[in-house]
Amino acid sequence: FIPWDVDGDMSIMKSDCRKSFDKYASPEHKNVASLLQELMPDYEVYGIELGVGSGLEEDEWEGCENPEFRVYHVLNGTACHVDVFQQLQSTDPEEPCQACPGYLDGEVTVCRYPEGEVCGLRDDFLPMTWDHLSWADCK
Repeated sequence: FIPWDVDGDMSIMKSDCRKSFDKYASPEHKNVASLLQELMPDYEVYGIELGVGSGLEEDEWEGCENPEFRVYHVLNGTACHVDVFQQLQSTDPEEPCQACPGYLDGEVTVCRYPEGEVCGLRDDFLPMTWDHLSWADCK
């Protein structure tokens, strides 16, 4: 979490989103937001236009194909939300992240944008562990 930010931010692998959506969605679920909305009825879940922050209508995206979605909740009159960013991997079907350092060395690279911007190595992200120094999930 970023202390000066007003929300929580987290990342998941887009490939994990696709696997979960394929496993748990039924035909009436157009995207992962509609699936999560059904599983968490007290929350509002919707797609976000990446880099803009505005919400998307449910019919504007399918499956896990939008790079960001938001989970919103109001508790005791206080609103809060978490933005979920989907990270791409060089092993995804579209083969993104090829411009990332390490790709040409055979490493599985992770990036936020298909062009290979905001890069890292998958092994630097996973597996996550509990860090007792900062009490946060991290490598």
